[in-house]
Amino acid sequence: MSGLKNWVSTGFLLLSVVYCLGGCGAKNQDPSPPLNPFGETTPGFSEESNLYVMSYNLHNLFDTQHDIEEGVDKNDIEFLPFSFPDKVKKCDQMNSGNSYYADMCKKTDWTAEKLNYKLGVIRKVVLHKERIPDILGTVEIENRNVAQMLADRIGYKTFVMTKGPDKRGIDVALFYNPDKLELIEETHIAMRAPEYSGKPTRDSLLVHFQLKDKPGQVLAVSLNHWPSQGNSDESRTEVAKVVMEEVASKREKYLLESWVKDYHFIMMGDFNTVRDDRPHPFNDVVLNGQWGTPVSDIETLRNAEFPNHEDPAGSYFYRPRADWNKLDRFFVSQSLVDKKGTDIMVDSFHIVHEDFMMRDFEIRDNGRVIKTIKIPNGFRHEKNRLEDMGVSDHLPIEVKIGY
Repeated sequence: MSGLKNWVSTGFLLLSVVYCLGGCGAKNQDPSPPLNPFGETTPGFSEESNLYVMSYNLHNLFDTQHDIEEGVDKNDIEFLPFSFPDKVKKCDQMNSGNSYYADMCKKTDWTAEKLNYKLGVIRKVVLHKERIPDILGTVEIENRNVAQMLADRIGYKTFVMTKGPDKRGIDVALFYNPDKLELIEETHIAMRAPEYSGKPTRDSLLVHFQLKDKPGQVLAVSLNHWPSQGNSDESRTEVAKVVMEEVASKREKYLLESWVKDYHFIMMGDFNTVRDDRPHPFNDVVLNGQWGTPVSDIETLRNAEFPNHEDPAGSYFYRPRADWNKLDRFFVSQSLVDKKGTDIMVDSFHIVHEDFMMRDFEIRDNGRVIKTIKIPNGFRHEKNRLEDMGVSDHLPIEVKIGY
């Protein structure tokens, strides 16, 4: 596809890299044990006959250690403590030509205390229903080390994670409930071609499960963090094509297996796609009807069927334009909305916006405040007081799959 070289690595159940409670041999590098700044008890998974699914951009979840991969320094210097040797010098080196990021790096003292606080904030968001999501898709998470810390804090025993080419080291990680979901295989979809604004972009993750209570029911979960709005619209369209081609290929393969009765898929993550994108990754690719099954956007279905909801107009607020964007989405196959047994509970879709996650924002006209609204309280890692640090610039989305 346009010279695109799509490298896909697949590991089946016995060969999959599954990260478990205790790290499966991975070392916990940070010196301090996890703290619980909110003093909450940990709920368990629900035994209800549904899957509770959440997708959340964690807004820069980094540990306090410097990563070097294949002899190359990752640009995680901003998220290191002042005690890291030559931090100021390395801030300038790694952010050459960008004084804003260099200055932000130099004034950020990313300590174990701050990390523990951030883990606690994420935990509070994820557990806002007093129930651990059966599937939690996360983006902007640095590595296995900090993913294991998050798993321990929330109560997960298992997760799978990419290891992509992002220069800062951020990847995607999928946490899941092994009591309801049996891992079949995971596929890492890597984007290495020059179509993505001349540079590689973050890997996507495609994980296949069998529903333990529903023999023959396969659920594919696609977790994504597409190129930012700083890249071309074409770059996101190319990524969309690669992901959808892989999903369609896997669907065709599984439906040939005699034990498979139904194949369902759900796509989630931060797609970084806005209304004005041209070409449009959703309309021109994901929803174009060329993938063997119709695909639906869950929020669109919810808004049509239940218009009187109280959710914000999007999951991300772009302050320069005072505009809500729907960067975080759930897309699902027709089999999850056909009302034949395993289906999305459309009215369960929500953009999570608890009070502690929000802050006031003044909308002005010629300098005069005309309205004050609530927007996401983005995480400010450079702050020194924990109470000033915030939560995330994205709001998570959630939905239930009934069966």
